[in-house]
Formats: sequence, C-alpha cells, structure tokens
Amino acid sequence: MKNGAIQKSRELLVQSVYMHLMSDISEEDTVRWFEADIKKVDSSHFKGNLHLFFVNKDKLRDEIEKLAKRTITEIDYIDRALLFVALAEQLSEKTPIGVIINEAIELAKLFGSENSYKFVNGALGQLVNQ
Repeated sequence: MKNGAIQKSRELLVQSVYMHLMSDISEEDTVRWFEADIKKVDSSHFKGNLHLFFVNKDKLRDEIEKLAKRTITEIDYIDRALLFVALAEQLSEKTPIGVIINEAIELAKLFGSENSYKFVNGALGQLVNQ
C-alpha cells in the first residue's frame, strides 16, 4: 500500500505543479485545493516534495534548462511539471535516481503527449551520468 500511495502522491504532485505553472497558485493554496486528494495519498511524501519544489523552483528551473538543453519556455507545461516533480524528489535524497526516472517516464506516459516520455527520459537520463 505504501508504494501505491507514493505513486498516487507523484501523480498528484504533477497535477499540483502543473496547476501552479498555469495559474501561479501558492503552496498553501495548492495544499488547500487538493486537500481531499492529499488524504488518499502518502501525504508526507506529497507535502515534502511540494515544499521542495516551491523552495527550490529557480534552482530546479535552471537544472531543467541545463538537462533539456533549451529554455523553460520552450518546454511544454506538462513536461515542465514532470521534470520539476522528478528533480524536487531527487533533492529529498530518499529515492534512488533510477526509481525517480522510471516513475517520471510512467507519469509522462500517463499525462504527457505521445513523445513526452522520450523527452523526460532523455533529460533525466543525464542525471545518472553526473
């Protein structure tokens, strides 16, 4: 059950970060907006990684641009959200990078366009070599 709750937490994180990117909603408002959904996932995973995203957003944006080899505005919003969530989770240092990449690829297949998973894999795959 724990792993399933973490997977659902990642799905909710992608939705939350996407919503923030589209509307500039605050961390506190995001938590309030998704309050009922947070109760159905690993809430500590969700809140911890959401906080890491908000606190490190500029640093994460720079890392995304470096990995993707393009400016943030050249990246689709959902792909941005996927990369932000993966890189925020990497900051927690609780999950192996291979798991983070695999989960991001699966989320890209769920939420992204037909080729999102390839883009996400290519960008995050560089983390293994760093």
